[in-house]
Amino acid sequence: MEQQKNVNRLRFDSFELSDSEISQISLMNTILELQNFFPEKAEDFDKINEFIESVSEVESTSDDFKKLSVYNIKFMKKIRKDMQCTETLKLIRSLLEEKNSDEIVNWNLIVNSGKFDVSCYLTFVYYLIKLFEIDQNDKINKDLSFNAGRTYICLLSLPGAKTCMVWDRDLIMEYFKLLNIHVKFTSNDHYLELQIIQMLNEIKNVFNIVCLNDQEDVQEKYIDTICSLLEYYLRSNGHSAIETIMVCYDNLESLCLRPLPDHDVENIMYLIFCRSVELHFITSKKRQTLKAKHGEAISDFFLYLLSIYSIKTKNILLKFIKSLLSNPAHKYEREKFLKLLDVAAKYELAIYWKCNESIIEYLKKLSMSADSRHRLNCVEFCQKMLLIDTMHDSSIDLNLTTEVPREVDIIKILFERINDKQDNVKLKALTALKAGIVNGNDFAKKIFHLVFEKSKNDNPEILNSLGEDVENFQHTLLSLLQYSNATYIKKTCLEILIHNCNNLIDNEIFIDIIITLTDDPSYLVKIQLLELVNMLIKNNPKNNNAIELWIEVLINLMRDNDNKIVDAAIKALIGIFEKIESFENTVTDDHILPWTIIKIILTKRKRGLLKNAIDAASNNFLTQEKLRSIETHIFTSNHRTEAWCILSLIAKKIKSNNPDLIIKIFLDHITERNYETNDFHLILEVIRNWIETFSINSRAQMASVMTDVLKNGDCPISMVSHLYEICTLTRSTLNNIEDNEQFALRINTIAKKFVLENFQTFHLSEIDEKMLSYILIYCESNTDLSLRPDKKIIDLFFDFLKKILKNELTVSAQYDTPRKLNIIVVCLTRFAIRDNELAAELAPELASLLRKSVVVSVIKNTIQCLNDLCKKHTSTVAPVFREIIYKLHSKSEEIRLCALTNIYDLVMQDFIKMKGRVLINLLACIVDKNELIQLKSQAAILSYTNDKNPNLLYTCFIEAVFLFNNFIQADNFGVFPLDEIDQSLLLLNGDDKRGQRRELYQFFIQNIYDLNEIHLLLLLKQIILMKDRLDKKKYKNNVCGINAFKDVLYVFKLICEKQGESKMKLNKGGENGGADEEYEEEQVAQTSENAQKAGKKNKNQLTMNDAIQVVEKVLQIYPSFVKLIIEYDQSLKSSIDELTKSISINFASLIEYSKDDFWKNGKEIGEKSSNKGKKRKRRTIESDDDDNDSDDI
Repeated sequence: MEQQKNVNRLRFDSFELSDSEISQISLMNTILELQNFFPEKAEDFDKINEFIESVSEVESTSDDFKKLSVYNIKFMKKIRKDMQCTETLKLIRSLLEEKNSDEIVNWNLIVNSGKFDVSCYLTFVYYLIKLFEIDQNDKINKDLSFNAGRTYICLLSLPGAKTCMVWDRDLIMEYFKLLNIHVKFTSNDHYLELQIIQMLNEIKNVFNIVCLNDQEDVQEKYIDTICSLLEYYLRSNGHSAIETIMVCYDNLESLCLRPLPDHDVENIMYLIFCRSVELHFITSKKRQTLKAKHGEAISDFFLYLLSIYSIKTKNILLKFIKSLLSNPAHKYEREKFLKLLDVAAKYELAIYWKCNESIIEYLKKLSMSADSRHRLNCVEFCQKMLLIDTMHDSSIDLNLTTEVPREVDIIKILFERINDKQDNVKLKALTALKAGIVNGNDFAKKIFHLVFEKSKNDNPEILNSLGEDVENFQHTLLSLLQYSNATYIKKTCLEILIHNCNNLIDNEIFIDIIITLTDDPSYLVKIQLLELVNMLIKNNPKNNNAIELWIEVLINLMRDNDNKIVDAAIKALIGIFEKIESFENTVTDDHILPWTIIKIILTKRKRGLLKNAIDAASNNFLTQEKLRSIETHIFTSNHRTEAWCILSLIAKKIKSNNPDLIIKIFLDHITERNYETNDFHLILEVIRNWIETFSINSRAQMASVMTDVLKNGDCPISMVSHLYEICTLTRSTLNNIEDNEQFALRINTIAKKFVLENFQTFHLSEIDEKMLSYILIYCESNTDLSLRPDKKIIDLFFDFLKKILKNELTVSAQYDTPRKLNIIVVCLTRFAIRDNELAAELAPELASLLRKSVVVSVIKNTIQCLNDLCKKHTSTVAPVFREIIYKLHSKSEEIRLCALTNIYDLVMQDFIKMKGRVLINLLACIVDKNELIQLKSQAAILSYTNDKNPNLLYTCFIEAVFLFNNFIQADNFGVFPLDEIDQSLLLLNGDDKRGQRRELYQFFIQNIYDLNEIHLLLLLKQIILMKDRLDKKKYKNNVCGINAFKDVLYVFKLICEKQGESKMKLNKGGENGGADEEYEEEQVAQTSENAQKAGKKNKNQLTMNDAIQVVEKVLQIYPSFVKLIIEYDQSLKSSIDELTKSISINFASLIEYSKDDFWKNGKEIGEKSSNKGKKRKRRTIESDDDDNDSDDI
């Protein structure tokens, strides 16, 4: 008996009935039994909500919670007392599932029974559903809420629910809330997850029966609830997550299966898609979905719908794609927009294969839209289409295969857009083409291969379809590289050309553009340029043009101001060195390439480039194995000089295991008197660095031979200094021989005797190598000794120099006079460096030589000697230093370059100051006819501003404008002292030099802006100062003055335009371009090193507010300034009008509320100017819109 009770209790606890028991129970009666639990009267749902809200404010752990009246309601007490209510609710659902076909049950019968109160029933259900909000952790509340809601929904499947008012919108909305409430309150609750799955299945069955056409809000809420569940479970890791996801998809699919008109079904599918768009942003977890119809991602669901309900789904997906591309109302974040583009491309491809329909024609129209956003979106979508896989279901026999794939049309669209008027569209088109070349699908890669190779025998249909676009593609890329100012456009063009440059090696335009780009201000462009030439030389190691171009680019990049660029160039050169193999293994083009490059570099006299690379080389390159490989080439005829060059450079870092081999080669050269080869100097460098590693016998033998050569004067003059140094260095490592001082004295005595005995005929001899050699040996040995040079020799040298200055001796090649003179000047300079009196006597003579000599080698040598002398005797050389400065304007480019290099050297070492004559002449060099001199002078000025005085350009700009026009009207010109103002200023004076002056002003504007943009605005303060001087009649009226004021007004106009270009926000003003900023690539903003240094040195940092205040003051006095300028000379009216117009446009926000009548006219000018552009743009848009009326964009 006890056992039977336990069994009954177990059955009751599990709320289960057997099938036979269920079959004997009447559904009608069970439903009517629910009345036992109904409240006595119906209540308004709003009042119930207010009541529940007040209850929810009480904490469930407090004593007041237990006394809540909700639990004290009579019918609620009865319900919570036992589980009979829950059992009845479950039983009803079981009966509905196993309903006897003989029993007729509908709501009309239930209500007409006279016992069932629908209002009380709804109140009953509403109360129970709301219980879950009071305490989510109460098990009884959970059971009652979910069972009441589920049973209510299931009973809606009985006929007559709507007629008998059982269907209640508010109650159904609460049920949806209950269906979704676990997302808010609980996570990973297995009980709730099972309830959700059952509820979804039940509501799916009900809504398959019940028509929702007249219940649009319920339908929308239903879809929103399903999407909310999907969002939660797509992110969830719960055990039932994947099952719940699939049930949700089944519910959505069931909405599309109802027997409705096609239009209504398509509207429902469209509504489902719109409400589920956000689900595309959730990354799929790719869980196991056994026996599932599709994957768990929302896109998989719609692709499944496309395969089942092709036409309706296709229309919706195409509508989505077109809306995404053309509707500006969509304000997605960039990352989300790109995600949707990926999904859209996936849908489009499926439509293409399954429905035989493409969006290409729409894209063609969109690419021509007047709205740049449309064109931009079109280009980005084309990129996605090129990247997405083109494989399709081979089981589907669609007559899609054509000789010309649709990727051809996509590429044609992109070809057209790289000529777009908007830079951001150009950039995206180029990026899309690059992506297609590198990572495109099979069709895309095949097409680009044909485009680059231009093989008409292979797939001529594709090439014919592309037409002229193939021919114009490379031309357009080169044009963009040459003329575009956008960094990322040029960078992307170079990235494309990496895959398409082999056929451009012989194109002179291509070569010129690549070399020009080495001076591009962008780090990214130059790095990409280096990658391009590296690829070019890798693919064409035997092509001379490729090698020459590679070397030219490296030479230019190695002198870049950015250390990162220099390091990258050095790394590229070291990469070539690493290909060096031993002579017997040098068999491929890659192995020969390093020697070819070294030879060309030496031919260009750029050995320093090789040195920099070797100095930066890592130990991985400098190994004994690599050294042995290089040594095998010093005996060959092809690469001997190049091998000695590399050995001389690496000798400091690594020593040979067999160094005496070098001594043998050296002695062979000495014995054969083979001094003139390029190898000999390189051999001496190797010996200098390896001197300690040679054997004692080798060193002794070498010292003996070199001593004999020096004693006999048999050494060529180019080798005297090197041989003397190596000889003394070698002797210092040996014992049992005379010391170096005695050796120097002995050699000095021999050389002095020979010079004194033979100097009288020195000027008459045509070639006297021995005399020149002894003169240099005397100079070298005397420099080593602490003795004054012999007075007789000094007198002889000065006598020779003065005869030339007096034209008593002719400087002619017949008697080798230039070379003799250069050696005499070098020796006198070396003596004078140690002797003040001698320096004072020599400096004026060298200055005279600079003035009178016309021989290039003599002038360059004299400049260098004065440079050396200045570093030791600065005050002595200062009075004559102007002679070097004047050589900046010599007719010879060699002389100008030499003068520039030496002046820059002295300025950077603070031996002379960057002001006055030095500064004004260096500035004039910026517009020199020679491009190299231009670059070096610009680098000199900018290097000085970086390291010494960041405000230099700012402080000297306006003064320089007056000086270049030879208009000197001030007592003191600041950085240009009056005592240094001379005829050299006339170099840029006059109308014929206006172009050069304006080019120089552009340099000033750009670099002042780069260093400190605030300083550029502060220059406008000069208008106030000039107005005061004009008012006091301090400016003389002459041609120079008129030209000076024209230039100054032009400069002020450039400053205004620069502010407009940079889109600076003055006061409240400033509009953003928007499109360029939004789509500019992952650009990393780097602070200018120049600006940082300027900031460090300027303790009183100026702000933009300071600059604005200055501009406001200028604008106040500007009308008076205009009157005074016109009074000065009427010819200045056009220049001042242009300045006024520029101010009105670029400082519109500052003059907007001005009460001065003058600025009213100015505003009208500015408005007319801007309106012209707007009208022009409007006409373009209108014409484009006419073409696109039918595009549905």
